[in-house]
Amino acid sequence: MKLNELPSENQNELRISIVKTSELIGRNVSDYAFICIKSLLMLNGGGAVALLSFKGVYFSKFGNSNWGNDVLSIFMLGIILSVLLLFGEFFRAFGLQKRWAKIFKDFLENKMDIEDYLAHANRKRNFGQYVSIALGVLSGLCFLLGLIYGGLYSVSPNLTVPAVTFFDFSPGGV
Repeated sequence: MKLNELPSENQNELRISIVKTSELIGRNVSDYAFICIKSLLMLNGGGAVALLSFKGVYFSKFGNSNWGNDVLSIFMLGIILSVLLLFGEFFRAFGLQKRWAKIFKDFLENKMDIEDYLAHANRKRNFGQYVSIALGVLSGLCFLLGLIYGGLYSVSPNLTVPAVTFFDFSPGGV
């Protein structure tokens, strides 16, 4: 059943409801985009300060060893994954808004019936949502691994661990 096949009083109520929902989605996406941008700025600044502070304290206390490079690499990977997560979510939110705007427009122009409209409304998770979840989990795991790895070494500096250095952060390194 298409919109023009409904009784006129129901058509008007549904049109008003769709316009209000569209406006609400637009406001929510704009708010979410603003939050993503603020989070990216805080993450970028906070991550840089934390990494540089750790590097300064570590190399002044322990000298040059692979452990510090490993921990910094793990933390840096976590920050990169967090940035990718927020960046992806920012664009995914705008894609969602565009998709809903097209669905609303098609429904209001009688190009889509109610069953199709409801099918779009009840759609399951998409690939982007799974990627976002994976990035968030991996970022959190990098943070925890960096804390555990760093804590173990600071308690027992003679601990031998396999070197997985991605970057050389030593004073003479990159």
